[in-house]
Amino acid sequence: MSSSRESVIREILAEGLDDWVPIDRVIGGARDSASSEGVTLRDAAAGLVRALVDSGLMTPGDITEDGFGPWKGTHEQLTNQVIRQCDELGWEPLGAGCWLANTPEGDRAARRAAD
Repeated sequence: MSSSRESVIREILAEGLDDWVPIDRVIGGARDSASSEGVTLRDAAAGLVRALVDSGLMTPGDITEDGFGPWKGTHEQLTNQVIRQCDELGWEPLGAGCWLANTPEGDRAARRAAD
């Protein structure tokens, strides 16, 4: 994993300590790392989603009137669902896409990175 991607992951997890993170933020972070990695925006963003969700650092879901509603499934299923949704939205969800919440492991990783 590139140092640029690691930096973006740390930033997203730090934001996740305070609030849910829109998928737009992940895609925005991917824009920064895509050029340094020499990959497409889709590949960089999908890689970030995999790094966050497959590793169990964040979980995707929807914002409901009751708060955050996490999606159900395995890490792989959730990652694929996020990528599929972003593909359908042309990787420009503009607030229409899912949100991500830190898991307890994501909170621990964010706090370790801040120390």
